[in-house]
Amino acid sequence: MNAKEIEQLEVLMRQADFHIIRFDKRREYSWKIALGFWGAILGAATLLQNTFLTTCEIYVGAGATIALHAIWLYGVFKADQKDKWVAFQCRDKSLEIINKSLSAPIKHPKPSHDRRFMEDWSVIFQILTTILLVVAISRIIPQ
Repeated sequence: MNAKEIEQLEVLMRQADFHIIRFDKRREYSWKIALGFWGAILGAATLLQNTFLTTCEIYVGAGATIALHAIWLYGVFKADQKDKWVAFQCRDKSLEIINKSLSAPIKHPKPSHDRRFMEDWSVIFQILTTILLVVAISRIIPQ
């Protein structure tokens, strides 16, 4: 490898590290927000426990709560996908540079970037938890 290739390799690896670290930090933050959101749902249930709401009001509130959480998760999911994609692209370019100088190239499978929003385990878990909380709380609030 020449000096230019070594410099490119270092830059690519720094970029890959940056994006993976950003992905990890965003995922941590997202889980903290989800826990706070679920706490807010439970807090709202406590406040509304002795309030008489119509069935329509409960359904609208439950639907809005679930929709807001899904919108938040969609934005996080898209940003996560972008960071992972950039990190993997940088890794793949780094491997191309390394493979030029090796007698036996290193091969890694290409990551799948076509995953849909609702196929992500984290998204599914968080949405289901929000739905279960909202449904359970809607049963507690007197109608």
